[in-house]
Amino acid sequence: MYVKDSDVYIVSPEETKYIDIKEEKEKKNTEVLTNNKLFAVKENDLWGFADNSGNKVVDCQYEKVTEFNEFGYAGIKQDGKWGVINDEGEVVQEPIYEIGQENTDLDFIGKYYGVEYGFGEIYYTNESGLISE
Repeated sequence: MYVKDSDVYIVSPEETKYIDIKEEKEKKNTEVLTNNKLFAVKENDLWGFADNSGNKVVDCQYEKVTEFNEFGYAGIKQDGKWGVINDEGEVVQEPIYEIGQENTDLDFIGKYYGVEYGFGEIYYTNESGLISE
């Protein structure tokens, strides 16, 4: 769970919910992530990405995805492994990283993923297997 401004993000392996705590209502990802070009969408238990109007840009073909971060990268999970896509819908890194089924708080920059160590410090790596289930 994350809190940013008046929004609470609740993340689970199946979905992410966005709650406005001031208005006490659920919001869509397009209402919260206003700087993003593409947004995660789920169809028939598979994930892809659509633009702000709901037009699919990346087919729903992934087991799980993350939303795009401030740098324009999102995670894509296929066959139990994670990869990276950019906000143009181009795969930057094919899914090769084995970084844990239960981890839903992943961040990507280019071909690298974030790993938390120490006192909440994050570093980015392209080594597989640093985060286990």
